[in-house]
Amino acid sequence: MSALKRSSWRTAALFAVLVVLLIVAVTTPAFRHTPRRAASPQQLVGRPAPSINLPLHGGGTFGLASERGKVVVLDFWATWCVTCIKSMPAVREITAAYAARGVKLVTVNVDDTPARVTAFQSGHNIGAPIVLADETDVAAAYGAWSIPTIAVINAEGVVTFAAAMTAEDVGQQLPAAIESALAKPPEP
Repeated sequence: MSALKRSSWRTAALFAVLVVLLIVAVTTPAFRHTPRRAASPQQLVGRPAPSINLPLHGGGTFGLASERGKVVVLDFWATWCVTCIKSMPAVREITAAYAARGVKLVTVNVDDTPARVTAFQSGHNIGAPIVLADETDVAAAYGAWSIPTIAVINAEGVVTFAAAMTAEDVGQQLPAAIESALAKPPEP
């Protein structure tokens, strides 16, 4: 057998082995991780909010279930996201205006180390708890494929609003979304 044929045969055999390994990895449950994911944030509206139980920047843990009875505004962001940084002051101001009515802002950092969040926080007034969600499936569960994404969860734990937003969208849409979450459903 010539050296060229042997080389082609080895290449084909190696490719076949790699294809078999890929098929095994994709079809074996131990290699798959399929969390509940939303294709878009809007798909969550009217459904129970996906669970969050993650560390807070600075210590402690944030559990969404412990916030039952309050309206929670989740703001998914990252330190490198210019749109996130532009929208933060408006999100903070709008939610603060509703704080006396039981509205709580929680920011969810999706793509940074604690050290980067600390450095960012020293130059910005976030004014809300920061959940550290890097390397978790929380953003996927909320359909936060682009950021900033805002989700509003009513006192019963149901998502009443969820969307990727620009800074301009926040001022136009967030107050109505919070008002809607605060509205009591009609008695049956």
